[in-house]
Amino acid sequence: MIHTLTSTDSRFKDLTFGPGLNIVLADTTEESDDKDSRNGSGKSSFIRLLHLLLGGNVPSKKETFVLDPALIATTFALEVDLADGRVTVARSGGTANDHLVGVGDEVSPSKLPLGLDADLPSGWEKVNLARWRQRIALGWFGLDTDLPRFSPSPRSLLSYIIRREENGGFASPFRHNYQQTAADQQVNLS
Repeated sequence: MIHTLTSTDSRFKDLTFGPGLNIVLADTTEESDDKDSRNGSGKSSFIRLLHLLLGGNVPSKKETFVLDPALIATTFALEVDLADGRVTVARSGGTANDHLVGVGDEVSPSKLPLGLDADLPSGWEKVNLARWRQRIALGWFGLDTDLPRFSPSPRSLLSYIIRREENGGFASPFRHNYQQTAADQQVNLS
């Protein structure tokens, strides 16, 4: 389960989730006028941050806001349940390969260091992208780290759960991306 998504940037709206289905919706009210819309409220950014924090590659500057000079030092954090309990993972656009992972009740996203090069508080460890993906594979999907060729990857499985519209994630129930190969579809759905 996802518990919270937060940031060291005070402009960022923290999100908190509860058990069961959570729907992220930008809504208008009776006080809204023609200039108020559902665009720009952060729904797509939320999806991009989920992918980033759950082991996605840092896209190019054109494709993501986390590489914007105004945000590159900002740390984003996601609190989730994994096999070893509640885990908080933190990452910034400036450190493409490093994640901070904290386990335990004393670990809180509000206690994050401002940069990944700072001294880590108790309960936190720095892990590289490959190791974080292995923890997700085991913790969420029960996948061993020594998978044979043509096995599902945790990143591909996550893309079925957390779909991105701009990549064709809603075009077909069997594909999470316009460019996904037939072989990858078969492996992940079998």
